[in-house]
Amino acid sequence: MALKQTSRPGLAVLLRKHRLAVVAAMAPLVVLLAAAMTAAAPSGSPEQAAEDPNFRRVALTSLGATFEILGQPEPLGTGAFHGEVDLARHEGEIAMTTANLVLGTANEAGPFGRVSVAIRTQGSTQYEYNPVAESIVFDTGLEFEADAVPGMVTAREHVYLYTNPIRLLPTEPVDEPVFPPFDRTFALPGPVLLWEGEGGVTGAEPVGMLNGLELTITHPA
Repeated sequence: MALKQTSRPGLAVLLRKHRLAVVAAMAPLVVLLAAAMTAAAPSGSPEQAAEDPNFRRVALTSLGATFEILGQPEPLGTGAFHGEVDLARHEGEIAMTTANLVLGTANEAGPFGRVSVAIRTQGSTQYEYNPVAESIVFDTGLEFEADAVPGMVTAREHVYLYTNPIRLLPTEPVDEPVFPPFDRTFALPGPVLLWEGEGGVTGAEPVGMLNGLELTITHPA
């Protein structure tokens, strides 16, 4: 993968300035019990999983993700997403973990072409989250597969952009959260660094930032 040399000074300086700070900040986030990180369905039949009050398949709608790619003059959007995800929470917790994300766009005319989103299969670090704070946690990060990314050249058929572990917070917090949080929206609280690489392949340097992402939880079809 290579970046065209039309770098945007502001973003390049920001990435260089924060690279070591991000690595140092992520290092302590490695002490978490495996049980608190698991979002897989409970064992047993689909009927048993459906009856579990702490596990539910839900639908997602989104206006899309916004990226700031190194070398591009302005942020770029993917277009609207839709799909489904498994949400789970542990007894006594409010934070929700995720599994089996299926999310994609129907847009082929935008700067990224068709885009799909998955939970990254491997994370470079574990993520310690507050279980009593309402959030949706992607504990290995998200991986965006796009037909193309402006300013990037890769030998692969598609381009893969990924984040480190992230969480989405409710745009309108409530006093007594219910599960699942139907008809509520969760958003990225701030920009996060973005790398290029597929699956277990990791990029040495960030290629930009994920500036925005909102997901609204609805009933599956």
